[in-house]
Amino acid sequence: MNIFYAPDAAVNALIQLNEEEAHHAAHVLRIKAGETIRVFNGTGSAFHAVVVAVGKREVSVHVKDQLEDSGSNTLLHIAIAPTKQMERYEWFLEKATELGVAEITPIICARSERKEVKADRLQKVILSACKQSLRYQLPKLNPSVSLSAFLKDNPNGLMAHLEDSTVDISTLEGNYKSQPFIMLIGPEGDFTKEEIALAKETGYTSVTLGKARLRTETAGIYAAAIAKIWNEK
Repeated sequence: MNIFYAPDAAVNALIQLNEEEAHHAAHVLRIKAGETIRVFNGTGSAFHAVVVAVGKREVSVHVKDQLEDSGSNTLLHIAIAPTKQMERYEWFLEKATELGVAEITPIICARSERKEVKADRLQKVILSACKQSLRYQLPKLNPSVSLSAFLKDNPNGLMAHLEDSTVDISTLEGNYKSQPFIMLIGPEGDFTKEEIALAKETGYTSVTLGKARLRTETAGIYAAAIAKIWNEK
């Protein structure tokens, strides 16, 4: 059954799909009045809905019964540097969404090869991943921000890097299993010594994600998978 994003969806509500979703329903899938579809509101709930009317740019639906939810997102906020190739960053967003990451912030670091991202495009990737994986809670995608500004507003968390004297993240389950936490993932060239020092000053614990040197997006997925495992135990 086809699924569409409808932030106003609630039991017994009569709503219109937004322009993009309406276009997909009417002109791509050629859905007709009377058909039953599935809608989700992005905050964790999905519903059956009956299509009431289909116009050139509008699709109206009557929301019916609520479906079993897909489970809440994990308590992880990943602040991760954009990769030089946006396809890799989009791949990370897709997989992080499927794994239920709660919040994502692109951070710009000293060694970042990409200094800006297109939020609209990234939001579409996240929405598509929610539909594909039947996760009904959209992760929050924040605007890109410098690492220093992020640390100022978000003290305390974990920072993954390749310097010595780091703690293996697998040993920290007891500390972070049942509470929100932030994970910092740097660019391909890693965080600088100055950035690591600044993070430590704002309450961050340095961690390692294993012996292998991981790509930025792989490190982000590793952290997301760890959080999912902790959340489901």
